Amino acid sequence: MRHMPVAGGARRETIANDRALYISLPAAHADAVGALLMDSLGPYEERSDRIGRSTLIFFPACHGSPHATESTVSALLPAEGGLRDGVVVKWRRVSRDWEEGWRDHFRPLVVGEVYVRPPWAEPAPFDLHDVMINPGLAFGTGLHPTTKGVLALLQRRSGFTDTESVGGPLVDVGTGSGILAIAAVRLGYGPVTAFDIDPMAVEAAESNATANGVSFEVYGVDLAEAPVSIFHDSVVLANLTEGAVLQLLGRFASGEAAPARPRRLLLAGILIGPQEQRVSAVGAAAGFSVVDSYHEGEWVSLELWPAGS
Repeated sequence: MRHMPVAGGARRETIANDRALYISLPAAHADAVGALLMDSLGPYEERSDRIGRSTLIFFPACHGSPHATESTVSALLPAEGGLRDGVVVKWRRVSRDWEEGWRDHFRPLVVGEVYVRPPWAEPAPFDLHDVMINPGLAFGTGLHPTTKGVLALLQRRSGFTDTESVGGPLVDVGTGSGILAIAAVRLGYGPVTAFDIDPMAVEAAESNATANGVSFEVYGVDLAEAPVSIFHDSVVLANLTEGAVLQLLGRFASGEAAPARPRRLLLAGILIGPQEQRVSAVGAAAGFSVVDSYHEGEWVSLELWPAGS
């Protein structure tokens, strides 16, 4: 899931690697808040106590902001859902190998026929599609529910007839580490195109594609400036945030992309409730209908098709 940088413009500034950002919050919101903050603050560990609270520990030496405060963290969270309530942010000195500790939390995951693993794990069993991701410290593991939701929907055949193909051209918007684009190639989609506004994401996606022995076009461009022609009759993956998802839908609603409409939209980074309702409503106004969904925890991923298709 791709996010905007922390306010202050210092996202890439390196700080002493013996400092950690501790974010304490109600345990019920830990997964959602961690996923929302990961791309802005980097990977994290989670520790829980016995009084219903959790602590998310970020190590932003190579990624994040040295100026993060309760205000800047709160600005990255949606106002609804209570996710801003009870959040306490503190910087602390740490005496540990924080990179190795983060690695302990990245284990292989199976989603349908896709097996996602770090480079230090064994390859996938013969009957699964192997996707090796080395996210480094810039994009986390990519294994929170938003990514899983897109991977699950990408493999479903809801609404398809037995003779229809689930392959064809695909566009990964905000590709990050390239995990979804690589999985799409493995599943038989093609040609695959990926883009991201972040140059480090482009570099990471290219590196991960090479490591997996797959090839797809990846380039750096802002969502608002991406040529609409790339969406024509394609499957479009958008694991972003609510605002960016609405921006994507708005391009189709404006009519500028009417001749280049996708045949499937898989949208994620959306919280169940008001965000889900807003995305569904804007999608309907743009001429799309929700045909499938994937729910996990507080998250929902949606599949939209052009109305009447």
